[in-house]
Amino acid sequence: MANVASISADQTMYYLANPENGRKVVEQERRFYCNHKSEYIDHAEHRYVLSLKGIDPTGDCWLNMFNEQAEMVLGIKADDLAAMKSSEPERFAKKLKDAQWGGWVMTVSSKTREYNGEVKMRHTVTAVRPIDFVADSQRFLDLIMKY
Repeated sequence: MANVASISADQTMYYLANPENGRKVVEQERRFYCNHKSEYIDHAEHRYVLSLKGIDPTGDCWLNMFNEQAEMVLGIKADDLAAMKSSEPERFAKKLKDAQWGGWVMTVSSKTREYNGEVKMRHTVTAVRPIDFVADSQRFLDLIMKY
């Protein structure tokens, strides 16, 4: 169980992607080029690639989230948030602020990466769901009863 402590509005939160496969596309002459399929498509969608600070009783760390997990935490599709950022910046900032301090059950994958001789940990949220206090409390009680 963790909370979202902060989400920076200055980061690149989303990218344009092919709706069929989620791969990045590049806008060219009012169309979108998909390198993966080597073809042009007429419509692209925004997909999240979000970084946020998560905290739990053991401490805090920066977490990366991708589309499905970020949609759950922010409560809005990436296309809608992108439109909101350009047309209603105050509402955009409020949406990010509203996502802070909500409680979530997160499954996090942590991997070490080496870059220029420096080893860093990368934490990626692979699953997220709201806290279900009744079910989670029962699960903890069942675990306690086993010992």
